[in-house]
Amino acid sequence: VQTQDQGSRTRISLSQMKATVNIPSVQVVQVVGYMAPSIAESQLVFELHRLPTDARLTISRIDEFDVSTRSSIDSVLDQTNGPWVAALSIEAKRINLDNGEDVGEASLYITLPNLEQRLLNGLIAVHVDEAGHAEQLLSEVVSTTIDETVIRFVSPRGLSIFTVMVPSVGLE
Repeated sequence: VQTQDQGSRTRISLSQMKATVNIPSVQVVQVVGYMAPSIAESQLVFELHRLPTDARLTISRIDEFDVSTRSSIDSVLDQTNGPWVAALSIEAKRINLDNGEDVGEASLYITLPNLEQRLLNGLIAVHVDEAGHAEQLLSEVVSTTIDETVIRFVSPRGLSIFTVMVPSVGLE
């Protein structure tokens, strides 16, 4: 399994046919006067049904979406809260690893400093597959402490592009 990250380290470990990718922290994102919340930690965890010979996986951050991908993402977002700002966007490129057959459910975990409830409720994760189909991912708060909240977003359709979006309304 191969990983890639720009300027930081990324680690992958295999355990009981699950893989975990630790993604370095993301600083505050500022887009046209809006500041998305900082993400202290993020992990991509996915099931491996099997690990084929010569399988490869490259994880990289996405700084800017192409028009088609952004259009797919926008199609599942409530535009009355927009424009939307991407707080974290990653892509998992697979070689000789097929979603469904080799890779099962994937979960994106993010750790955030405690936010106001309205910002926390406004976070949406979107998965975009290779065909350009986008789906809003189900989410659950895994844990909350005085200082931080861990949220899990679940993709039943495996790996590809993941983005955590926050509406700009309320970020001013």
